[in-house]
Amino acid sequence: MTSGRPKKRYRVLVLGAAGVAALMAVAVSGCGRMPPLGFWEPTSADTAGIDTAIRANLTLLAVDFDEPSMQVADLVIPESVITKAIADNPFKQRYRCDSFQQVFHRDTTQGIRGVEYSFIATLDTLVDSVLQGGNWVVNSWVETTATVTIAETISGEFVAHAYKYTRYLRDSVFETSPGETVRLKYYDPNFTDTSMIVRKPLSATVIGGCVLRKENGKWRLWKLSGGQRFYAPTPDDAPYLVSFQLASSSRTDTISLRPDTLHYGIQRFYRYAPPEDTSSSCQLLSFAVGDSARIPVVTGYATDVNNFVHFRGERRRIAPTTRVRFAEPGIYRLYVQQIPFHVFYDMDGELISLVWGVPIRVRGGSQ
Repeated sequence: MTSGRPKKRYRVLVLGAAGVAALMAVAVSGCGRMPPLGFWEPTSADTAGIDTAIRANLTLLAVDFDEPSMQVADLVIPESVITKAIADNPFKQRYRCDSFQQVFHRDTTQGIRGVEYSFIATLDTLVDSVLQGGNWVVNSWVETTATVTIAETISGEFVAHAYKYTRYLRDSVFETSPGETVRLKYYDPNFTDTSMIVRKPLSATVIGGCVLRKENGKWRLWKLSGGQRFYAPTPDDAPYLVSFQLASSSRTDTISLRPDTLHYGIQRFYRYAPPEDTSSSCQLLSFAVGDSARIPVVTGYATDVNNFVHFRGERRRIAPTTRVRFAEPGIYRLYVQQIPFHVFYDMDGELISLVWGVPIRVRGGSQ
C-alpha cells in the first residue's frame, strides 16, 4: 500500500511536462489570422480535484473479483493431460481439487489496496456548426479533460481444496558425474484420497483507465475504458486473450482487445453515466433488469485453460449453458478469466491467470 500522507492511498504522477497540452483556438480574427498557440497546465487545485474524483469512483475503477470463501471448482481437464504430465515428470507432486478461492491482500483498516494512477490533462477546443438563416454559424467551446491510467499491484493467495493427491514414495538417486549424485523425490503415479489445502502465491498487475471532465469547476468521471486487464504474475506469463462474445436474447456483442469500429474494445474509452441517469448518453454495454447473457465464444492463443466468468461475487466456469443474470440496476464489472490447466494439478508454482474486467450497465425498469 502506498501512502502520500495519512489516510491518502493514491499517488499522482503527472506525465510529461505536467500533463501539458496545446490549445489552438479556431475562431478567425478580423484580419484572418489565427491567434497564437496557447498552453495550459493543471493547477494544484486540478490535481487535488482529479484525486478526489478517482477516490470517489474507486469501487468502479479498482479490480474486485476476489473471493471471500471457497467456491466449487467446475473444471474440465482432459485425463490424458494429467496422465502425460505425471509420466513426463514423476518427480513433482500433483493434486486434484474440487474448490478454490482467490484472495487479494488488502489494508484491513481501509478495505482497499494501494492504487496508483497517472494522468494527462488536455484542453481542447471543440467545434460545431449550424445553419441559421441560410448561413453556417460556427460555434466553439472549450472542454478540459484528464485521461487517467489506473495501475494496481495485487498480492494474495490462490487457495485450493485437494481431494486427491500423489503420495511421496521415495528418493531417487541419480549420478550426474563421477562422485556427484542428485536426489529427487519420486511420487506415486496414481492418486490417493485426501483432504488438504494447497496454497500458491498470487501476484498480479492490473491496467485500466478512465477520462475525467471538468464541469463547472469540478472534475467528474466522464468515460471508462472498455475493460481492465489483470495479468498474473506478468503479461509475459499470463495467457493471451483476443476476444469474447456476450450474447443476450436480443443481440451479441464482441469484446475485443483492440478497438475497432464494429466491436467493443478493451482499449477504447466509452461515455459513462451513473445508474440513475435515464438519458441515452451512456456508451457502456447495457442490459435491462431481468436480462441474461451467455458467453458462447472465448478466443485466445491458449487451449489448455479453463475459462471462468465472475459477476457480483459468483464465479462459474464458462460453458454453453452458463448464463449471467442481471437482477439489479447499477454499474458492475463482468470478469472473464483464463487459468491454465497446470495451476489445478501442479502442487508447486503460483497463480498464472489473465482477467478482463468489462463495465456493464444494468438499467432499471423505468430507464
